[in-house]
Amino acid sequence: MAHRWDAAHGVLFLGKNLVLRRDGPQLRAYNEDGSQYGADIDLFKDFPEIQYAVVNDFAAGPVGTTVIAAELIYGPRHVRGAILTYDSAGALHSVFDPSPYSAEAITSDDGGNIYLLGERTDRGDGDPPYPLLVKHEPSGRIVGQFLPSDNFKTGSDAIEDFGPGNELVYASLAILNGEMYIYAPSEAQVVIYSMDGKIVRHASLRDVALKIARADKANRAHISEVGFLDASHIVLYLTEYVRPSVPDARACPPDCVEMNSSVYLVDLMTKEFKSILRWEPGTNLNFVGVKEKQLLTVTVGSQQLEFHRHDLF
Repeated sequence: MAHRWDAAHGVLFLGKNLVLRRDGPQLRAYNEDGSQYGADIDLFKDFPEIQYAVVNDFAAGPVGTTVIAAELIYGPRHVRGAILTYDSAGALHSVFDPSPYSAEAITSDDGGNIYLLGERTDRGDGDPPYPLLVKHEPSGRIVGQFLPSDNFKTGSDAIEDFGPGNELVYASLAILNGEMYIYAPSEAQVVIYSMDGKIVRHASLRDVALKIARADKANRAHISEVGFLDASHIVLYLTEYVRPSVPDARACPPDCVEMNSSVYLVDLMTKEFKSILRWEPGTNLNFVGVKEKQLLTVTVGSQQLEFHRHDLF
């Protein structure tokens, strides 16, 4: 399920990182009770000259607004990045150009300020470090810059999409409990920032995933998503690759594996972990995120979404 969960506002957006076409469905979001959040959004109505569009990220804003980081594709060599704000009726309210930054992830605060996590497209290897996190007023004017790229071993590459094919993982950004939460997928790093620009915690999750794989006797455990809880705890949504048990070993070649989905609560200070939920492929259950010390999953019906809550503690 291609989605974005905004935990601070309790909104689930559908359509993230999909190629949108003129004859396809409009963008839609849901509140955590299953009701629709705002009106459907049609990018092609507001930008009739585009051929396609890709939404890199969503965020809920004040008074039912929706902020979208989009790539508007006018042709093979004509792509425009844009930060769009829509009101609750689905009307386009404002547009600004984030260049020279790409928009890997976005979030919004209660004042309508927009935070963008991204790389500078005008910088290359060997250039000096630069801020990866930019704060914009609703008008688009830059009013703050944070998180220098040299906080990561690989610099700005740390926040790039990571993984092959169906394992692709994206950077994420959220404001919770008065702090900024960042996941850099290429390095499997969580960074928690105070709103005045100081690092509260910087933790690697790669060693945790290895320990979970060993505990579950899996070939490996791939971090598919991260759910932010507080400065000491996160939730990992993992895809675990395990060799199936078969009566005839010849029926399963050496690279034969099954994929299971699992969710773990992780203590960022001790790196201890606790299993919360596990399910097999083909189950109509989708990871959503975390809300008020509970894991949220959703099943998708023909007419509606049904949310499910699972206690974390």
